[in-house]
Amino acid sequence: MIGCIFLIGMAAKNSILLVDEAHKNPDLDIKDAILLACKKRVRPILMTSMTLIAGMIPVAIGLNEASKQRTSLGIIIIGGIISSTLLAFFVIPSCYYYIEKIRRWILLKTNNIF
Repeated sequence: MIGCIFLIGMAAKNSILLVDEAHKNPDLDIKDAILLACKKRVRPILMTSMTLIAGMIPVAIGLNEASKQRTSLGIIIIGGIISSTLLAFFVIPSCYYYIEKIRRWILLKTNNIF
């Protein structure tokens, strides 16, 4: 459970970084804003992910008897960090693109009614 809470927090942080950066450029097209956000935030997200993976390697290896109980936690966190980093760069921008398109379409339709 600790690993799940940790991974949810990391995935949410990465997603918030990308979406917040895309919102800083409202005058750009949605695709351009997303691409610019990914280019600006790739380094901080990768640095955080690599640091966490490097920090979890000793836990995943389990060098002594006391840490052998936590090897599964380390392996799960390493796999989760890798998958959440990939999701942050591929799934989150595409979901944001479609949600933003739908939001703008609804705003356009509601403004035409009134």
